[in-house]
Amino acid sequence: MDRREVVLVTGCSSGLGRALAVALHEFTTPDGSNPYKVFASARKPADIDSLKETGVDAVQLDVTDAGSVAAAVSSIRQKAGRIDVVVNNAGILSAGPLVESSMQNLERAMDTNLLGAMRVIQAVVPEMMERRKGMIVNIGSVAGHLVTPFAAMYHASKAALLAISESLKMELSPWDIKVMLVEAGAFKSALSENSADAVQTYSSKESLYSPIAESIRDRVFMSQRDPKVMSVDAVAQQIIAAMRRKNTPWRVPVAGNYCKFMFWAFLQKWVAPGIVDGLLQNKFGLTKLGQIIMGESSQTTQGSKSE
Repeated sequence: MDRREVVLVTGCSSGLGRALAVALHEFTTPDGSNPYKVFASARKPADIDSLKETGVDAVQLDVTDAGSVAAAVSSIRQKAGRIDVVVNNAGILSAGPLVESSMQNLERAMDTNLLGAMRVIQAVVPEMMERRKGMIVNIGSVAGHLVTPFAAMYHASKAALLAISESLKMELSPWDIKVMLVEAGAFKSALSENSADAVQTYSSKESLYSPIAESIRDRVFMSQRDPKVMSVDAVAQQIIAAMRRKNTPWRVPVAGNYCKFMFWAFLQKWVAPGIVDGLLQNKFGLTKLGQIIMGESSQTTQGSKSE
């Protein structure tokens, strides 16, 4: 009988999900044994086919599709008998000014980052409750605390993930099911590259934000340009170390500059919100945009007077 813990990781097409799936598969205890049987999942099977060569099991799973989630969970249970740990890693970055973002993109961000995690949790947890054993690992972010311009739905989804994780921690405690929220700072990710094309729309003259389109792009790549950005392999090892602690930690800080981001979040919420927001507005071009708008308004007024 295979006594390894069965782990399902979502969002393994690239980045942290992929690195974590491989790291769990390759992890060995001091006695040389491997404690995990890993199922890596992604929306497109072709994105994870290469993982099969490493020995990781691959399964198609689209977190935005309840039928896909149910089919993936059923397939894993048929092969392994159960799911002991689920890592909700699937996520996307929705970038751009809110008033010019399509509702489709806004809904997609929440559907993937928040509701997607809940679909997986609801599909997996009832069986964990029957066995009175299991662990849920939700990959959150400092973005759930520190809010910047041009990423509102990403911030909202990560703040909501924090809320549901904390509630689940309490609700599942009678069954001894552990809930762990990973709060990540800066680490290498494909999220920014995947969103780069979408922000090009704000360069067009139709966008009221076109004068600062480059600043919107800067926000998309903010974490990737952080001097202390960490590799996904290093972050994966931090997460595994937390998962293996005897007393499962509830919130786990990982990746680069976590303390710096949380310090600014504290200032923004409790100490000097006006100052922090002003600095962020300046950093991402909104102060400049305000000056441009005021200048255009002044020219219009002067033109009206001269007539």
